Amino acid sequence: MAREDAKQRQAARERCEQILRAYGADADAWPPEERAELEALLHDSAELRQLARQEASLDQWLDAAADLEPSAALHGRILDAVPRPSEPLADRLDRWAAELWNGWRRWPAVAALAAATVLGVGTGLVSPGSDTSGADTESATEGESIASNEGAAFEEFGFDEFVLDDYADDGALP
Repeated sequence: MAREDAKQRQAARERCEQILRAYGADADAWPPEERAELEALLHDSAELRQLARQEASLDQWLDAAADLEPSAALHGRILDAVPRPSEPLADRLDRWAAELWNGWRRWPAVAALAAATVLGVGTGLVSPGSDTSGADTESATEGESIASNEGAAFEEFGFDEFVLDDYADDGALP
């Protein structure tokens, strides 16, 4: 437990140092939600008070510095240093619009492919006899001939197997 308290005190001390270096020694500049804890830490630690004095001298030096406006020449040099695109904006927009338009010319082919895919998958899912769960497939796994189930296929479409055999015997079917 004492170890955790030491870690928490060290973390609070490091946070105090961060705030002093980032915001300076003026307590009004510190984050309001941390101000009371920081003031208590400063009251208890001579090292943190020394750091606060150093930061206060830096604050005074920065406050004494004159506010400088950049000259027109400096302003121009900074703007000239900004990289410019190699082609004008209008040309880039024209090229972008042409690429977009060319892409739209391909949409009928993509739509046809998507429609065919959806119809194929949908038909496969809702058609009779599309059960792929393995409940009705017994012949291949049991070593029986697949042809032994051909009568079931005739019955599925409303044909009687024996009627077709009669036609086959008469020679009426090709």
